[in-house]
Amino acid sequence: MVVIMDNNNDTGAAPQAPASETIIGSSAGNRRPENCEETWRTLFKLLPVGVSILDEHGRMKAINPALEQILDMRHADILSGSYKQRRYVRPDGEPFNPTDFPTTRAIQEKSTIRREVIGIVTEDEATIWVEVSAAPLPFADAACVAVTVDITERMQSQEEAEASLRFTEAVADNVPCMLGYWTGDLRCAFANRAYITWFGRTPEQMQGILMTELLGPELFAMNEPYIRAVLQGKDQQFERMLTKTNGDKCCVWVQYVADRVDGVVIGFFVITTDITNLKRQQALEASERQYRRLAEDMPLFIATFRPDGTLTYVNQELAASVGMSPAELTGINFFAFLTPEDRERVKARLKTLTPDSPLETHEQDQIRLDGTPALHRWTNRAFFNREGEVTGYQSVGQDITDLKLAEEALRELNRHLEQRVAERTSELDRTCEELRHRNQQFRLLAADLVQTEDRERRRIARLLHDHNQQLLVAAKLMIARIQYKMHDSELQEEAAQVQEILDQCIEASRELTMELAPPIFRDAGFAAGIQWLARWMMDKHELAVTVRCEAPLPPISEETSLMLFQTVRELLFNIVKHAGVREATVTLESMPDGVKITVADQGKGFEVERALDMPHSFGFGLINIQERLTLMDGRLTFDSRPGQGSRIELHAPLYGLSGPHIDNGQAHQIEAVAAHRPNAEDDALIRLLVVDDHAILRQGIVEMLRREPDLDIAGEAVDGLDAVNKCRDLNPDVILMDVSMPRMNGLEATRHIMAEMPEVRIIALSMHARFEMAEQMLAAGAKAYLVKDCPVEDILAEIRKVG
Repeated sequence: MVVIMDNNNDTGAAPQAPASETIIGSSAGNRRPENCEETWRTLFKLLPVGVSILDEHGRMKAINPALEQILDMRHADILSGSYKQRRYVRPDGEPFNPTDFPTTRAIQEKSTIRREVIGIVTEDEATIWVEVSAAPLPFADAACVAVTVDITERMQSQEEAEASLRFTEAVADNVPCMLGYWTGDLRCAFANRAYITWFGRTPEQMQGILMTELLGPELFAMNEPYIRAVLQGKDQQFERMLTKTNGDKCCVWVQYVADRVDGVVIGFFVITTDITNLKRQQALEASERQYRRLAEDMPLFIATFRPDGTLTYVNQELAASVGMSPAELTGINFFAFLTPEDRERVKARLKTLTPDSPLETHEQDQIRLDGTPALHRWTNRAFFNREGEVTGYQSVGQDITDLKLAEEALRELNRHLEQRVAERTSELDRTCEELRHRNQQFRLLAADLVQTEDRERRRIARLLHDHNQQLLVAAKLMIARIQYKMHDSELQEEAAQVQEILDQCIEASRELTMELAPPIFRDAGFAAGIQWLARWMMDKHELAVTVRCEAPLPPISEETSLMLFQTVRELLFNIVKHAGVREATVTLESMPDGVKITVADQGKGFEVERALDMPHSFGFGLINIQERLTLMDGRLTFDSRPGQGSRIELHAPLYGLSGPHIDNGQAHQIEAVAAHRPNAEDDALIRLLVVDDHAILRQGIVEMLRREPDLDIAGEAVDGLDAVNKCRDLNPDVILMDVSMPRMNGLEATRHIMAEMPEVRIIALSMHARFEMAEQMLAAGAKAYLVKDCPVEDILAEIRKVG
């Protein structure tokens, strides 16, 4: 029979079987299905602890194999009660009365007995230690269940630990250093005899005492940083000067060693060793070694002697100067080496020394062993005892013959150098002044060169865009007109070839214009120009450039735009050539004092100072950019490190920028006038207004459109301002609007016309490629955007579509 019980019932009353209890056996009630009974029987057999079921008389009715193994008895012998014949003892060695068994008490008292420790003495006098728990059962044939756990190994380990602890305490009490253990809350858990004696406490007083109480506030405050550190798991070692109970000072070496359990510091050991004598001995030995090493290594004559002149120490330098060894000189009277006159003179000097003035220095002539004269400088020191009596002398001498000669030579050299320095300083001042003058000239020439280059770029670009390209488009239109009148198929084919050549010329001219000075800066603004540059870098160099411009930029002059454009393009070229990546970011920001442009990448990066010193195009390119910005009172900042990409910022000041871009420098005030559309003779005709500042191209477009029967050329305009005025007078249906024009460009004119006459349809016609200007023109109100070199049929189709 196996019973699973709720062992939390400690009331002593007979437990009522809850719904979770399962009883398997011959009990009358609560029978479970057969498969459940088999499961519990299997579990009963496999439990790693001994389990037994006893009846109301204390006889075992069922046991599991684990109990047989613990008792080392057969199943039948246990059930027959043979186990009762063994001798049972308590942990303290006293006999265990069978009437006190946990099972007996559980049956009689109807209460749960938990973890009672019992020793079972075997026939070979070995002791099996078990831990028995028993609980009553409310069944007729099952009055008690007992759980037996073999704890023999644990008890043996505990005994060994206690023996080891007793041995450790005996050793700790006999070591000369102080040993102690402090818990995490800074209470003393152990202190050896030396520790207790040092602080004048009894063992009872030391047990559990707080460290603050034992050390006192002052000493505890000094040790507190080390205590906090060791409680964080960092072992500490330090020296400390302490005062003994008798008032003597001593030096101790203290070690705090953390006690960790599962990685958590629960306390720490304190090991304190008195090292006063050791420190004194070490200091004395170190001082002696240092003195002797110093005396032997220095190129000085050093000797010590008693008050009567007997030498006690002579260094090698002094011994060699008199042709003897230090051992030969030690013990000889110092005054014996002196002439009678020198002897009296030296004694007289030594007598002048007092405890308040123990030093004297003098120079005297000497004769070397080789007979050459020398000059020595000697310093004598007297040593006195507490009574003021002389205990000895020390003399330190130095051969200063060469030093005196060197001093004189140095004085002469200084006089000569001062004269030369004055001459060279004057010459250097003249050279520096000339260099400053030439540097200023160079900067002015460089500035003029940069401005000249920019002006020439703009002039050539404007010539290509505003003249050559317009002429090429006009020629293309004229070829189209001639081709329209041709009836010879061969001539028409040749005309088509000429148009293809003109298309190639227009495209080449457009690309050259964009590389020199993109007119998009003049017509659409700086941000649109940088967007074009991003697309151009992708097409030409496969560099994906992300342009960020969250707020509108202040208007920038064409000259400043071109300089910043060239700078950004140069930085993007550097990324293509040196960064090793195919992505970059250009951020445009409007600042209170100007415009900031940031070019960044996540490439190889570089060392800024080293890059500026590089003798190749990368370093020269950065210097050139820096110089260009300096000329317009801007600045260039670098943030780059190898392997961490680069971030370069350009700052252009406000006073380097112009106002809104209008070619003649004046904004146009356009008065809004209500327009009235006159009745046309034929409402079927589409009335056209052609706006272009290039007369030849404008006439070509007009002649091309005039031949269409459904189109009526209402008028022509030479620029945006003229277009606004004529639109009011002529009320056209459709306007062919050029983008790049003087006085007012097509973008501004479109905005004005759409504001006054929203019924007018505007078709933008420009030399800019479609993606360069179309977005802004369409946003301003244009219905379509066409490039001037597109086929005539495209222009006609778009006019009829919007008209």
